[in-house]
Amino acid sequence: MNDIDKALSNEVLNRWSNPHPDFASGNDPRSTESSLLGLFYGSLDRAAAYNWLNGGRTLIDKTFLRILWATESLEPTGLSFDEMASRVDYYVRQELAPLWDELDELNHEQRHQLAPQLVEKAATGLFGSQYNESAASRLLFFLCPQLPVFPFSHGHLQVLQALHPDTRISDYADYHIACRQLLGRNMPKIYPQLPQSHSPCNNERTAVNQILSQSDWWPRRVLSQQLKEQGDSMSLDTTAFGLRGSSQAA
Repeated sequence: MNDIDKALSNEVLNRWSNPHPDFASGNDPRSTESSLLGLFYGSLDRAAAYNWLNGGRTLIDKTFLRILWATESLEPTGLSFDEMASRVDYYVRQELAPLWDELDELNHEQRHQLAPQLVEKAATGLFGSQYNESAASRLLFFLCPQLPVFPFSHGHLQVLQALHPDTRISDYADYHIACRQLLGRNMPKIYPQLPQSHSPCNNERTAVNQILSQSDWWPRRVLSQQLKEQGDSMSLDTTAFGLRGSSQAA
């Protein structure tokens, strides 16, 4: 077995459009993935337009991080959300802001080289250990949709290793390569139609819809869901797809 063999459910579209039940009892529209992309990527897109000035506030609000941790079932990092917001702010200004205007100009291979490097830097620099690649990859997945970041979890790793038993996945860079290859083979099975942002803010809605049309964020999101559902069919523990994991071989 080296390809996904399970049909995709409607869960990925449900997550895009509907509030997540694990945040605010499922009543907060900010917990849709449409809104999360607007909150994270949209915040950086606006900040870049104003030379990264944000009136003394952190670029990513602590509430946005709280929503992400709840909806992605991420394990606590030992940091408060205030501390995390401060660290994310520093990381963005040090690692992303200097590159922001150049990201759209990178060629395909350059993007695939940069994405895992940034995830590994976030895992160690933001959260203190490479074992936080799950948190780092989910954060960058929503911060930088223009880069080919693949969300990581221990469950995703287990499915990839089942699909590619002869491939050694020893770190996030290996995981990235395996996901990239799988995405290429399964692209015909990926939903061809792109979703649309539901943001009430016209500028944010335009920015999100534009990045969706110009990147492979949606196919990567669909692939992530396909891997999870493949794992469900393999009777993997569902918590493996949300809780922190390491790309060190299981």
